[in-house]
Amino acid sequence: MSSFTINSGLPPLQPLSQNNYTISSAISKPQNTPPWVDEEQVLTTRSGISSAISSARQQEQGNSSSTQQQQQQGSTTGQQQQGNTTGQQHGRMVQRTQRRRRQNEETILVARQQQQTISKIRGWVSQIATTEQQETPTNEPLIIPRIKQKRLKNEEKSAISQAMTLSYRNGKLKHGYINELSVQFGVTRLTISTIWKDVREQLKAGKVINVARKYKGSKATRFIDVEKVKTIELKDRMCLKDLAFGLGLPITTVWRLVKKGEMKSHTSDIKPSLTPQNKITRLHWVLSKISASSLGGNLIFDAMYDVVHIDEKHFYLTRVTTRYYLLPNEEKPHRTCQSKRFITKVMFMAAVARPRYDEDGVVLFDGKIGIFPFIYEVEAMRSSKNREKGTLEVKPIESITKEVVKQCLLEKVIPAIKAKWPLNASGKIWIQQDNAKPHISPKDLDFLEVAKSDGFDMELICQPPNSPDLNILDLGFFRSIQTLQHKKSSKSILELVDVVGRAYDEIDNEKLKFVWVSLHACMNEILRNEGGNSYPIPHVGKKRLDRVQLLENKVKPEHGP
Repeated sequence: MSSFTINSGLPPLQPLSQNNYTISSAISKPQNTPPWVDEEQVLTTRSGISSAISSARQQEQGNSSSTQQQQQQGSTTGQQQQGNTTGQQHGRMVQRTQRRRRQNEETILVARQQQQTISKIRGWVSQIATTEQQETPTNEPLIIPRIKQKRLKNEEKSAISQAMTLSYRNGKLKHGYINELSVQFGVTRLTISTIWKDVREQLKAGKVINVARKYKGSKATRFIDVEKVKTIELKDRMCLKDLAFGLGLPITTVWRLVKKGEMKSHTSDIKPSLTPQNKITRLHWVLSKISASSLGGNLIFDAMYDVVHIDEKHFYLTRVTTRYYLLPNEEKPHRTCQSKRFITKVMFMAAVARPRYDEDGVVLFDGKIGIFPFIYEVEAMRSSKNREKGTLEVKPIESITKEVVKQCLLEKVIPAIKAKWPLNASGKIWIQQDNAKPHISPKDLDFLEVAKSDGFDMELICQPPNSPDLNILDLGFFRSIQTLQHKKSSKSILELVDVVGRAYDEIDNEKLKFVWVSLHACMNEILRNEGGNSYPIPHVGKKRLDRVQLLENKVKPEHGP
């Protein structure tokens, strides 16, 4: 079986019906063919298709004659042999005949497909020649651009149907008329053929010709009342699935609304409950921090350079949940512990003050007093695989009592303040603590004795109750330490203490300065909310203000409505 292919770069097309198949019209070169089309290539393609068709037809005729001769010989031989042998031979001959016929049909089918490809190329070449008239060097290969499918208007389709009706004779159109219409209206031959199919069926059925577009356009966008979200209870909109069910919409639609910004997710944190007296105390506290020098003009907050904030916090050996970014084929980390409820932890007491700079921006005092763990050493009672009996072990102090806090304050915090406090700064210092029960009283005699020695005059003050937003450590500095701490691995209490200490030292003093500015912004919000805490931590553009040197005490108190 002889066959050939033309690599046109186009997808295979459906074969034409036998009634419409005419190879001479399909491969003839158009009159308006531009000079850059290779005529020899077209003629070679035409001769190849013609020879393939002729060869297939001759082979089919030869197969038919040979089949007849075999049948005659089979009938003569069948008279001499038994009936069973004759039936088997006849069956084999029928199978060979059918196989050859299928091969011939495949050859003709390939030729028809190539014929239709050449016809489509003709339409493209003619359209390019009549519209652009561009010259291409003859030594470059022919590049057929991909024409975007045009959607005909109803008026154009009506004009095409009328032209077809006028050219309709004996159930057929005149030869080559479909190609002429495709070039005239700038569409593919398949589009014109589809219209012709509808016109022909309507003519045969005796109906009024109607080739109007069946495409009605996309559906109108459904109006979604976003305000309906407010009528849904908060407990019924904790996830997209529940929210979509409440709105009666698909989850994908709700997700698109979130992406557009018409809805947003919010993480709600539990804040301390405030009594009316607590709110009054908070207001008095904030008002007392207004600089006395600004009372006659624009009010600004006091810089609070002489205030040291102290507080306690537990640091854990590891987190229960940690997020990593992995490759698709990367092995997932496997983390284990004895119990998620009892992860090893150590409590620390930290002390910070506001950093100080000179006129050129050089750091005079970084504001970091120190961070001190609540731990103790004890000898091992018995030997184990990890250590021998009598080895000193470091263990956390489980019960933080008033005596423990007092000892840490007198033996660690106050000596550290005296050692790191700037020499040219005032010795009058206020140490601010919260109202936790283990904290000592500001009038403790032992504290007063140590705090008022060595030229210092320190006083212990308590911040308003239920007000962690008025303490630098709770406001953001502890969170910064914890973030750096979890970037370093630790497997024991000693390693945890070392990691937390290094994280405290590595924090840039710029972050500590920004937290103090956030404290001023929170004090401003407290005044707006009349002592309440129903506000998010405001963003004041601290880095931007720092670049233009407008960061210092520029948050002004504003009264609520």
